[in-house]
Amino acid sequence: MLIFMYIYCTITVHMSIFATKEEESVYKALLQEQGASVVTLAKKTRLHRPKLYQLLDALIREELVETYTKGKRVLYRAGNRDVLEKKIKDAKNSIEQDASILLSLADDLQTVKNINSKDDIVALFDDITTSLGEQGDYYSFTTKTSNTNLGKNSLEIFRKNREGKGLWSHVLTDKPIDHKKGVRFNLEIKHIDAKNLQQDCLWITYGDTFAFVDYTAETGYIVKNKKLAKFQQELFRFFYNKV
Repeated sequence: MLIFMYIYCTITVHMSIFATKEEESVYKALLQEQGASVVTLAKKTRLHRPKLYQLLDALIREELVETYTKGKRVLYRAGNRDVLEKKIKDAKNSIEQDASILLSLADDLQTVKNINSKDDIVALFDDITTSLGEQGDYYSFTTKTSNTNLGKNSLEIFRKNREGKGLWSHVLTDKPIDHKKGVRFNLEIKHIDAKNLQQDCLWITYGDTFAFVDYTAETGYIVKNKKLAKFQQELFRFFYNKV
């Protein structure tokens, strides 16, 4: 949450080419009425004249405002359009640079969430189908999952949603593969000998998420981290090719 607040604050600051809201209001008033006196600007902006003189001096230094005389009167007008366009362009470039840096920092963050119940496990499966795009990939390693006891309805909903989006499943499992049921086109699966593995667990990674589930205790954790998830997926590919 903090990173997004920082992104918002930073972009809000750099979105404006003016130092303050008062400067912006003065400049907009001059765009609406070229050749305005301080008296006119005071009425339009509701700013006191001493403050207006200070703001106008700053805008003149920035070349956003010009001054000229008409008879004995000193008038103000918006400056050359080219200056305005350059400042807008510079502001946009600054936003893009800040956004790139901040998004890079966000990629390094990780969000950890604990799994504490059967409902949390079901929610994990739901997240796979909702967060992945069409024909997205997820990778899982499972051992002794015959006693998951998640409920037939929950698993059927997951399978239906998974098939509806054509998600690609990449699986390593110690459960015998029943070839009589047929293998769907978007399933890559291999059987492994896991006699020495006593845990009834699931290791899964998809998108920017990595998760571990202990089915017996109905506990685990979920980590959202783009770099970690990518590494886990590359690790899966490595082991899959070695089996």
